Amino acid sequence: MMRQKSDKAIAASLIAIMVVWLANGLYLGPLSRYSVAAFWSADLLQWIFLPALLAGYLATKHHILPHHYGFSASLFSIKTLAWGALTTLTFFPAYFWIEEYTRPLFGWSAKYFALESVYPGGGWGTVVWIYSAMTAGVVESIFFIGLPWLLWSRYRQGKVLLFSCISSLVFASAHWEQGPHVVAGALAFNLVACAWYLRLKNLWPVVIGHVTVDLIALG
Repeated sequence: MMRQKSDKAIAASLIAIMVVWLANGLYLGPLSRYSVAAFWSADLLQWIFLPALLAGYLATKHHILPHHYGFSASLFSIKTLAWGALTTLTFFPAYFWIEEYTRPLFGWSAKYFALESVYPGGGWGTVVWIYSAMTAGVVESIFFIGLPWLLWSRYRQGKVLLFSCISSLVFASAHWEQGPHVVAGALAFNLVACAWYLRLKNLWPVVIGHVTVDLIALG
């Protein structure tokens, strides 16, 4: 009974996050045109407050802690950092090559949303750039790979390819407002990220690679 409740809590948390991230393309553009301050306030709610609230709820009410969904190893161990460097090398072609090669197929439109368009000037721009990459790398790794796999593995032993495909399709769909070329790159990226996580059972190398890719993509 306790496990069923915790599984339902994980599922509810994932659904809440997915609804917000799939819908955010509807309000990102209008908010950015209305007020940069309003945009980043909404961003903080989406990327800091909501994930922290859900992770805290899972930890305090259902004893689902970070090591249960992939953060059992030390971030600063030589092994973790080495794997992080290797994942980064594979993430670059997975995202940038696919995104670049598919861009001519779909063309470019001014309607696509680019996060860089709402960066403030000066030093704050650097702060926001690092913040954006780090929050995306950590939060997306948790809610698109770590927690979904924890739930999936309790009921679907094996079937790793099916899990990777579903996870990657949802992850890619959450980037729809940035254009189909970004969706294609995100799909390829997450397939590789899932492969690494399922191989290593350690989310930190995936986070390291994800943050690094986002630093370049958003730079």
